[in-house]
Formats: sequence, structure tokens, C-alpha cells
Amino acid sequence: MRPGRRWHSWAGKSPDNHNADAPKYLNSPETAVYRKSETLYGLGGADRLIRSGATPVLVEGAIDAQAVTQPSRGRHIGLAALGTALTAQHVQALADVAELRDRPVLLGYDADAAGYQATERAAALLHHTGATVDVLTMAAGDDPARAHRRGELAAALLDPAQRRGFVDVLIGNEIARWREYTDLRWPEDRVGCLRACARIIADGPVETAYPYARRLAAVLDFPLDTTVAELLEAISPSPPTIDHVPFAAPQSRAAPRATER
Repeated sequence: MRPGRRWHSWAGKSPDNHNADAPKYLNSPETAVYRKSETLYGLGGADRLIRSGATPVLVEGAIDAQAVTQPSRGRHIGLAALGTALTAQHVQALADVAELRDRPVLLGYDADAAGYQATERAAALLHHTGATVDVLTMAAGDDPARAHRRGELAAALLDPAQRRGFVDVLIGNEIARWREYTDLRWPEDRVGCLRACARIIADGPVETAYPYARRLAAVLDFPLDTTVAELLEAISPSPPTIDHVPFAAPQSRAAPRATER
């Protein structure tokens, strides 16, 4: 459904015990009025509620979006891209409905490896709009539809303790990736992880930098002065000099791959 309440496509999901040869999701093919990279499921029927202050919740699929919207009594609206990852066009479609700067947007993607990657992508796209982006916390392997069937989702959406700031989530994912690949045993690995995390923090609110510096110092076993210096360098990079050689992992070590938290 497009804003203005006009139907233009269909979407479906196989049951949990579906035939392995059948697709998990099935969506209408693209047409002149339906483009997957621009259409958010759930936006067209709820644009007025979002303008009135309902919190958008980005999730993986249509069933998750329904699970968010139905019990929330207009306080939360589930939105999902269909058959594609979230794009800048999807974010613009949401921004066309309501101003996003300083507005809360919640990410409720599945708590698995693919969901963590979707969370990182969505957070990066939304960060540039000025939205206040939080992530709904769920147990590993869980998703909004399952939480709704257990009768737990509506309360979780209203509970601040069930949310984490997106920067906190991205840092946790980054540390988990480096730890999975390297165990963070060697100083050069810990330096690489610190600098990767510093780049994430540099894109977040400045007032959170020092608390994260303390956290990274403890997790990576560095003096606090070292983590603060790396964060300052990420926030305001120094001009390169002949004596400054950027850190690079040894040739025998590949970059950490994306993994589950």
C-alpha cells in the first residue's frame, strides 16, 4: 500500500515448517508503481499515525511489521523492505512522511547474523538524517513475530531497558568480530579493534566519546590515555606526516569477517 492508501503489490511468508524448496518470502514482481528499493511495507497505511508521533520500527519482513503495529495501539508502526535490503530511497520515503531529525526510530531486525548486518546498514543510513536511532534487544535467534506470539513484544517496545543506542550495538558487534577472528591476544589486533571502534564512535554524539573510551580501555586492556587519543584522532584526524604510518594488519591476517554477536 502506498501513501494515500492505494494497493499496488502483495507479499507473503511461508510458515516455519515450510518446504525447504519453497521461498521463505514471496513478493509481487516490480511494476511501474512498485519498486522494491523505494517501497516500505506498512508505511502507506500508517503515514498519518507517524506524522502524529508514532515511532517507526524497522524490521525484516511483513509479518514482523504486522506484529509491531497491531498490538501497539498507534504508538509504534512496523515498517519493512520487501525482497531487498534497506536503501537510501526507503529512508527518504520515511522522511517524506515525517521529519526525522531528533525523532526516535527503532530497529527491530532479527537477532541473528543477517539481522545484525541489517541493523548496521539501517543505522548508517538513518544516522545521516539526524534521527535518534535505538535497537530493540532480543535473545539470539529471536524476532518480533515470535516475541509477539509469546505476548512479549508490546511490553518490550515500551520498555526503555529493552533498547540500546545504535553506537553501543555497533561497537559490540565490532568487538565480537575481532574477538572471533583473533581472540584479541596480540597488541596489533587490539589496536586494530580499537581503531575500528573509534571510527564508529566518531560518527556518534560527542558527549558519549569519553564513556566509550573507558569501556574500550577495560575491554581491550589499554591505558585510558591511549583510547582517548585514538578517539580524538578519529574525531579530528591529524594531517599525515612522514613519521606517521597508519596501522595495518600483518599480511597473513585477513580483515575480520562479519559474524553473529
